[in-house]
Amino acid sequence: MGLFNWFTQEIAIDLGTANTLIIHNDEVVVNEPSIIALNRNNPKEVLAVGKKALMMHEKTHESIRTVRPLKDGVIADFNAAELMIRELIKLVYPKKKLFPPSWRMMICIPSSITEVEKRAVRDSAEQAGAKEVYLIHEPMAAALGIGIDVEEPVGNMIIDIGGGTTGITVIALAGIVCDQSIRIAGDEFTADIMEALRRYHSLLIGERTSEQIKIQVGAAMKEIDNPPDDFPVNGRDLVTGIPKQIMVSYQEIAEALDKSIFKIEEAILKALEQTPPELAADIYRRGLYITGGGALLRGLDKRLANKIKLPVHIADDPLKSVVRGTGIALKNYDRYNTAQSFQLRVSSPCLLATHSSQLKAFLSMRNIFLFIRRYRTILTFLILQGVALWFLFNYNRFHRAKFLGVANEMTGRINSQYNRVEDYFFLRLENQRVNRLNDSLLNLLPRNFASKDTTVQVVQDSVMSDTTGKYRRYISRPAVVVYNTVNAKKNYFQINRGANQGIKDNMAVISSDGSAAGIVVNVSANFSQVMSLLHIQNSVSASLKRSGDFGTAEWDGNDPRFLILKRIPKTTEVKKGDTVLTSSVSFNFPPGYMVGTSSEINFDNANGMYLLKVKTSANFYNLQQVHVIENLDYNEQVKLNAETKVKIEQAKKSPR
Repeated sequence: MGLFNWFTQEIAIDLGTANTLIIHNDEVVVNEPSIIALNRNNPKEVLAVGKKALMMHEKTHESIRTVRPLKDGVIADFNAAELMIRELIKLVYPKKKLFPPSWRMMICIPSSITEVEKRAVRDSAEQAGAKEVYLIHEPMAAALGIGIDVEEPVGNMIIDIGGGTTGITVIALAGIVCDQSIRIAGDEFTADIMEALRRYHSLLIGERTSEQIKIQVGAAMKEIDNPPDDFPVNGRDLVTGIPKQIMVSYQEIAEALDKSIFKIEEAILKALEQTPPELAADIYRRGLYITGGGALLRGLDKRLANKIKLPVHIADDPLKSVVRGTGIALKNYDRYNTAQSFQLRVSSPCLLATHSSQLKAFLSMRNIFLFIRRYRTILTFLILQGVALWFLFNYNRFHRAKFLGVANEMTGRINSQYNRVEDYFFLRLENQRVNRLNDSLLNLLPRNFASKDTTVQVVQDSVMSDTTGKYRRYISRPAVVVYNTVNAKKNYFQINRGANQGIKDNMAVISSDGSAAGIVVNVSANFSQVMSLLHIQNSVSASLKRSGDFGTAEWDGNDPRFLILKRIPKTTEVKKGDTVLTSSVSFNFPPGYMVGTSSEINFDNANGMYLLKVKTSANFYNLQQVHVIENLDYNEQVKLNAETKVKIEQAKKSPR
C-alpha cells in the first residue's frame, strides 16, 4: 500500500466559524476567514475566498453574494462549505500538480455537535476530495495544541472561545469527562458591539467594523494594564442618515461585552459543578486553560480568575492551538483511536477497538479502488504506451538494438550513482573518525595554553604543561547530542558524557564547527544536561572581533536563529556582518569561539547602548557532534571572585 499512500497527503483543518486554518507538514499553510464570495447567477462559480471575500463582505451588488458557511460552530450552508473547503485546500499547493494528491483529513468539531451536523462536516470534506476523514473534538485538539498530556489520569479544564461557540470541557485519560457548550463567542461579541454603538451613539456599523473595534480596543474589564488608545469608528448616523466618526474607548466595549462574558462565567461555574471531585482537585492545582480567538480579549483571564478564584492560563498562541493540536492528533491517530473524542468516517470508536484488522483491510482495498478511479486516465495511457513499446522493440531489430544500447548506458549510470549513494552512507563512520581527530587538534590550539610566569621560581607545578613551557588552561572532550529542543522558551540538549568521563557543571559546550552552544547544568554518571544558548535565562560574554568591545549575548525567546548582543557602547563603530566571538572575561568559554554575525543594529535609548541582533553560527536544529570545554582554572577564578566580593562588602561596612 506504500505506492498508493505516496499520493496521499495529510492535512489538519480547524473549520471555524470566523477563520479556517489548515496545517500541512507541521506548518500552518492556510489561515483565512471562513467566508466565500459566489456568483448569484451561477452558485457553483467561486469569485473569491478567505481574505479577498472578506473585503467584498457587505460591499457587494446584486450579482455577488458573500456567504459564511458556518454558524455557531457548525455548517449552515452545505454547498458553500464544500466549495470553501475545496478552494482553501487548493491554497496548500498554489501550483497545479501533475498528480493531484488524495487527502487524509482530520477536522475538529465542537463537542456539542449532533450526528446530523457531524455528517454534514464529513460529506463536505468528502466532496472536497478527501479520501479519509477523521473528526476530533475541539477541546481535545486545543489541549493537544497547548501541550497537555491528555492521556494522563489528571483532569484539565479547557475553555475554547471561538467564533460561534464557547466550549468548556474537562479532559482526562484522552476523553471528555464533562463539557458545557454555549453559543456565546466571538460573533456574539461582535453583535454586542454593534448594538452598543447603535443604542448609545445612534451609529450604525457593519460586521467588519465591529470586528476591528473588538481587535483594537476589545476588553473584558474597565480597568486593565496597558490600556489601548481610543479607536476612531466610522458609520452612519441613524438620526441624520449622514456618515460620521466617533471615538470609542475600551471601557465602552468592556461594558458592551459584560453580559456575554457573564454568561461564559456562568457556563464555567456550571461545568465545575458537574466535575467529579477528584478531577476538581486536579483543576484546583492546575488551573484553567483558555484558547481560541476570544482568549485575546484584554483582561479576560484576570476577570475569570477573580470570578472563579482559580488560576487562569492563556495559551501561547491561542488562535493556532486548535489546529496544531489537530495536526498532532492526525500524526498519532493510532495512539488515540479508542478515545471517545476521535471518530473515523467509516466506523465508530467501538468498531475501531473491536475490528481493527478488518477495518484496516477494508481501508486498504478502498484505497486501491480510489487510486484507480482517480488516476484511471493516466493509468490507461501508461498501459497502452507499454504495450505499444513492447510491440515496437520485439518486432523491429533496429529499435531493439537502440533500446539495448540506451538500456546499457542507463544501467551504467544508475550503478555509478548507486556507488556514490553507498559511499555517502559510510560517511557517518568517516565523520566520527574526523571528529576524534578534530578533538585532538582542538586540545592543541594556542588558546588552550597560557605562558608560564618566569618572574618567580615555582618549586613544584602540578598543572599540565607542554614542551614550549606554556601551561594548559583548557581541555576539550568530544560528545554526541542524544536529545535536543529548540522550540521552547527554555531549551536544553543532552550529551552522552557524564561524571565518569570527567564532565562537571558549568563547563562550556561548543558545536563541531567551533561555535558556542551552551553550558553544562546537570551531570549524571554517563550523561549531562546542557542549557542551550536558546534559553531565556542563559547568556554568554561576547565581543566584536573588529573593535574588541564586549557585551552580553542573550536569547529573547523568539527566533531560534538569532541572539541579542547587549551593552555595546555607542562609541563603538558597528557594522552589519561584524563577527561576534566569545570574550576573554568569561569563566566558562575560552576566548575566540564563534557566536555569530551581526545582522541588525538597533539603539537602546534607555541606556544609550547598541542592541545587536546576531545570527548564530551554531546550527541548533542539527546539533550532533559537540565538544565540552573544561577551564582548569575555573575553581580558582570563582573562588577569587567570591572572596573579592566579600572583602569589598566588609570594606564598605568598616570605617575608614
